[in-house]
Amino acid sequence: MADSLNLKLDQRYTVQLRDKRGRIVASTNFKYEDYELNGNKLLVKLASNVQYASQSNRMDISATDANGLPLREVNVEVTVGRQQVLKSYAQILSLPDTLMSVQAELDASGKASVDIPARIFGASDCFYTVNVVLLTADNNRLEQQSKATFYYSCYDMQCTTQADTICFSFFDLGVERPVAAELTYGEKKEVKKVRLPYREPFNQAVTDYRFKIPETGYETTIASAALDSKLELNGGIEKDSFCVSLSNPLQLELSGMCIKATACCRKVREKRWNTNPERSIPLPSIT
Repeated sequence: MADSLNLKLDQRYTVQLRDKRGRIVASTNFKYEDYELNGNKLLVKLASNVQYASQSNRMDISATDANGLPLREVNVEVTVGRQQVLKSYAQILSLPDTLMSVQAELDASGKASVDIPARIFGASDCFYTVNVVLLTADNNRLEQQSKATFYYSCYDMQCTTQADTICFSFFDLGVERPVAAELTYGEKKEVKKVRLPYREPFNQAVTDYRFKIPETGYETTIASAALDSKLELNGGIEKDSFCVSLSNPLQLELSGMCIKATACCRKVREKRWNTNPERSIPLPSIT
């Protein structure tokens, strides 16, 4: 077609189909361009971006050609590289820049998996990268990289809300564990002894919750402002009124304002209200 029509690269053309009277009955357009067919794809995915000392991680690899078919019986090189060491739990820690380097062969479906054992990180918390390189038969190099964090030791306190109740849980290396704790509220000095997991009604007057785990020496503060209040404001037009409802599971004391603006005269009318701590609150309608 290029030879007969003398088409020029990177130009857009229109094709029209006309009847005997010259009327257009169909039309389409296309762009004529030159490109190199190179659609090989390499996909990698870590099972988790956080790895603990009690667990191994896994890198899943897949590759396809320009037609979407799997690249079979091709070797990939997987290299685990050490990045910043966050903390050492040994007097002398010796970690090389390259923690692991292995080759894996893609199977008939163009896939392979490589395990990353916890032992290669030693007694440390550190960032690491996993680099995957594939070289095709025509010397096309494909490369992908993922990042993760390894924890030799990790304590964490998680907080969730259920209805009007706040819930606290303690995690050791990613696993929830029951443990005794000391709880103080805000700037108060009084210490309350609790056992995690622990639940209590949410109190809006409490600015933060301070926990100490005597068994591990772990301490943390959870600010009330950082909690997910799960407030949800819904509204819509019903007949000739605009109706709004508020879902307030933590029974927060709130105040709000409805504004109606008329574009033609630019007048604004406001209606203010104070909500009661109810789970579903109908607000004033504006007609």
